[in-house]
Amino acid sequence: MTEQKLLIYSEAPDAAGRFNDSLLENFKVVSSSKMLDAVNILKNEDIGMVLAVGDFNDAEQDAFKSIVELLKPGINVIFIHPGDEANGYVTLSGDDFCRYLRGSITTESTLNDRLVVFKDFFMSFADRMLQIFGATNRFFFNMDHLIAHLSKKTALKLGLDEEAADNIQIAALLRDIGMLSIQQQLLEEKRKFSSTELTSLKKHPHNTVQILKQVRFPWNVDSAILQHHENYDGSGYPNGLKGRDICLGARIIHMADSYAAMTTQRPHRMALSHEEAKNEIIKHIGTHFDPEIAEKFLTVLEEEIRHDADKRSILVFEAKPNITTVMKLSVEMKDFNVFHATNTTEMIDNVKLKIPDLTVVDVGMLDNETLINFFNTMYEMPSFESCPFMFVLTVPDFPRHFSGENVRYINMPIDMGRLREQIKELIGEELEKPVEEEGEIKGLRGSLDDFNLTEIVQILQMGLKTARVELKCNGHLGTLHMRSGSIIQASTGDYEGQEAFFEMMAWPTGGFHIQHGIQSEKNNINCETTYLLLESAKIIDDRNRLH
Repeated sequence: MTEQKLLIYSEAPDAAGRFNDSLLENFKVVSSSKMLDAVNILKNEDIGMVLAVGDFNDAEQDAFKSIVELLKPGINVIFIHPGDEANGYVTLSGDDFCRYLRGSITTESTLNDRLVVFKDFFMSFADRMLQIFGATNRFFFNMDHLIAHLSKKTALKLGLDEEAADNIQIAALLRDIGMLSIQQQLLEEKRKFSSTELTSLKKHPHNTVQILKQVRFPWNVDSAILQHHENYDGSGYPNGLKGRDICLGARIIHMADSYAAMTTQRPHRMALSHEEAKNEIIKHIGTHFDPEIAEKFLTVLEEEIRHDADKRSILVFEAKPNITTVMKLSVEMKDFNVFHATNTTEMIDNVKLKIPDLTVVDVGMLDNETLINFFNTMYEMPSFESCPFMFVLTVPDFPRHFSGENVRYINMPIDMGRLREQIKELIGEELEKPVEEEGEIKGLRGSLDDFNLTEIVQILQMGLKTARVELKCNGHLGTLHMRSGSIIQASTGDYEGQEAFFEMMAWPTGGFHIQHGIQSEKNNINCETTYLLLESAKIIDDRNRLH
């Protein structure tokens, strides 16, 4: 990929350095804190985009853009407004974000017309920007990245080509930009939303599409974004679409989005475990979720869970997520999980669940005596004695009570390069462990108590699915094949065709196993599926009356 050269102009050199390190680490960056130096850089170097960091008023912005336009006609200038300079936060509006996207598209298109090259650049840039949007939110950070990742992997499992999977990944990444227009306070409410607030929240897919119309995308993402809250049975929003009326991309994203939401702590509820979320998904197959997509998604999840178990974890103890934000933006998220505890109870609860690979403590949270007692209490916990500590000092001359090879101190404001060095010193260079390859888990399994055969057939019929269904009941085995939503084959014991289907329809309990995409070598049913369902219902009613 063509390396992007960006000029960061900021009157505060440390602000430019932090922004460079946390956001643009994959790009070649030239920074300047003086206007004259910035002008010389623009004159003499091949700059593709300018990021200006500072509290510029409208007149100052116009003047700065005029200078850049004079020296480099057609170049994009993006203005960044620092929020908390001590921690390098960046606050952006939806319009700011669109300017970033437009800037990245225009810049890369100028340098290289090949879409495949630009797509890598765009995904990296947009993903990082969305991390910054959510960095201070303990409930939503890195959700977009996770959902986009799971969506692409599921799309590939379904047999889509790389280009189609990339398009779905981009739609998943950007699907909730419309939430920027909703107040953060509302999203963190523990109470039930009013009807007015709920209506406002449900508009975010439409708002996202409207915002992204400001950006001339080379991909069509509108339908996938607009429909990603539609349910398979038509009970979703905004338009109550169902089955294949919902585009494939939206059905995939809805699956990934729902899982991420269930397994993330929210203000009004705790996060579900992976197993609990998986059971919820299975429970809602055919109502909320496309069964074929659910099958592939659950396979992807098992692969991800095996990989995630090997991630290192960092536990940060502080009142507000200041250090946590810096950690999240500076550490590669594929290698680490960063958790945040706001008090000693949360801290101890987190440690009981899993011993972290690194514990980071804001010493300003505790007085000297409490800090020492806390440290000793943590080390008394089983398996915690080898856990390294990093203490963050807001005052450089703060007493350093602890020492040893597993203890480090770092001063505020945090220097990103120094932070990385400290982490490597404490928990090692080798961040990823090899993941053992295991056989792919294929198919959906469940109980006929939850989904009877009628419901299974109707779900597959609605989605025009091709699948093999295996049934078990009191030692009896049966198979059913469907092609494009129609039953074409059934067999159990000595029964074949319609008789086999009617026999299996009467099975009250047992288990089922659905495998999508499995073709039948024979065809012993030639009548309409709807007729078979109605006829079997009559036969079962007649049997019940006789008994």
